[in-house]
Amino acid sequence: MTQDEEAVRAVDLADEFGRAAKLLGARLASRLYHHELSMPRAHLLAALLRHGPQRISQLGEHVGISQDTASTLAEALVRHGLVERRTDSRDGRATQLALTGNGHDRARAGYATTRPQPTRSSPPSPLTSAPHS
Repeated sequence: MTQDEEAVRAVDLADEFGRAAKLLGARLASRLYHHELSMPRAHLLAALLRHGPQRISQLGEHVGISQDTASTLAEALVRHGLVERRTDSRDGRATQLALTGNGHDRARAGYATTRPQPTRSSPPSPLTSAPHS
């Protein structure tokens, strides 16, 4: 295979990965929609589920967004009763965001939607179909 053919093949492969990523993203967004979550809000809930209560700056870092964007998204989550503000126990002047009970349930439900769903064409998993002794 020539270098030109390899370059064309690499571009074709990158295009295929891009299409697959868009398809997976659309499916995930559709599943999250059923839980009344957008992708950006789900990312914040997942970060709080994973890391526990944190300041808005930490939350933005974990999700990879600016503090302003994290603040805007968090405000919507507070309005919907999924996140609450708490005084930081280490610094009484600072505020942390934490999941409410409803937020925890919604984050877990959103997380569950990201797990692969078995289909009829999916082969059985060797971990779940192994005979029990």
